[in-house]
Amino acid sequence: MNTSTPTSAPKRLMLDEKDFFDVLRAQRPSPPATDPQTLDGYLTALIIGPRFIDPRQWIPSFVGEGALMAPEHTTEAKA
Repeated sequence: MNTSTPTSAPKRLMLDEKDFFDVLRAQRPSPPATDPQTLDGYLTALIIGPRFIDPRQWIPSFVGEGALMAPEHTTEAKA
């Protein structure tokens, strides 16, 4: 018989849309897309393009060079 208590759900590692686009707008130089419609088009082009482009090449242009190494639970890591 298992008497352990259920574990709690993991914390959400996401930002709401407003906070996400605030992070994008704060980047310098400006990222290639800073609103939902432009971001949708940009990501669609990356996905259906004729060749794969490694996300490590285009993610920094949105959230900064250090974002891929940002400490867990920071706004940059969530973005």
